[in-house]
Amino acid sequence: MQQYKRLWKRVLASAKSIGKRPEALRTLLYLLVATSGLAPIFQNCQSLLVSSTSAKDSPQLANTPRSTPKSPGKNTSLTPSPASTPRPLPSLEVLLTLTDEETATLAAIADRRWDGRAWYLEKSAELTAYLPPDFLERREEISAQSGVYPKKEDYDRLKIAEYRKFIDTHPTVRRSIVGSSIALSVPDEFLGENDFNLGVPAYRLKDMVAQVDRLSDSHPPQEIAIFGAATPELLNQTHPKNILDDTLTLIETIHRKYPKTRIVFSSVLPRSKTEQLRDPRMADVSNPVVSVLNRALAQQFAGDDRVEFLDLSPYLIDEAGNLKREFSTDGLHPNVQATLVFLKLLDRS
Repeated sequence: MQQYKRLWKRVLASAKSIGKRPEALRTLLYLLVATSGLAPIFQNCQSLLVSSTSAKDSPQLANTPRSTPKSPGKNTSLTPSPASTPRPLPSLEVLLTLTDEETATLAAIADRRWDGRAWYLEKSAELTAYLPPDFLERREEISAQSGVYPKKEDYDRLKIAEYRKFIDTHPTVRRSIVGSSIALSVPDEFLGENDFNLGVPAYRLKDMVAQVDRLSDSHPPQEIAIFGAATPELLNQTHPKNILDDTLTLIETIHRKYPKTRIVFSSVLPRSKTEQLRDPRMADVSNPVVSVLNRALAQQFAGDDRVEFLDLSPYLIDEAGNLKREFSTDGLHPNVQATLVFLKLLDRS
């Protein structure tokens, strides 16, 4: 009994300095656990102490509100945990060791600068049988005036029409790529016969949720790869906690619609250095926020058997957290080599 009294006196003596020295209280609690079997109480105290110190280590997220987890056992906090030991990764040289056919294809498209308006006009000309009259009228309006560009809704309707044609001629879908203009920049020439790119310019995560809901129930893809997510949100200064919540909603939507489909979420891409950006508005993407988001997403999906987090950072990002300019067309969007890295990693994952 005297032993317990002495321990409690030490606990009370340390209580005044908990905010400054949480390790002191943790050490004493370990002693109490060892002598009195108070393990459940200790675990709760330890969780509070860890949460407190983690918040101090992430000042940019100190005011981030917590939200209710979207699935049992999932932590949606943006406070990152210590990184786990990474598995061995193939080198960039290995990933970009191409076959003769791939080399020839790359040479043919390497200088291509992706133009959404040109893509829209070319693709819509191929899909007239799948497009309603009002869409074709809108297309003529855009085609007649060089200064008029398609809106997100125009791209969206066109992509759904392209998808309908695809499933009419393909009994199976191996891989679907979901995302924004970053996803759409993946060249069709490097996709497999049964792969389909669902990328739409300016698509936010909430748009992707609505798009997935419209896909065919009878054509479940073997894999859905999410590429270029969150960039439109970052350009519009969306709170990172909202981005994480919308990401989890997208994952749940895919899993609910296609329970057996493998999901791969590629890391959010940062931008290049400010002086390397083609458009100064691209500087609205905060690379420190991108880094925190990726760490939180990696933690979120670490224990989820349905989702693999594909980290592109070792290949496309420099030590300062910037997108390497040699892997971008404009400082924000990936070029052909970058999309090849993405596809090669998908095949190896």
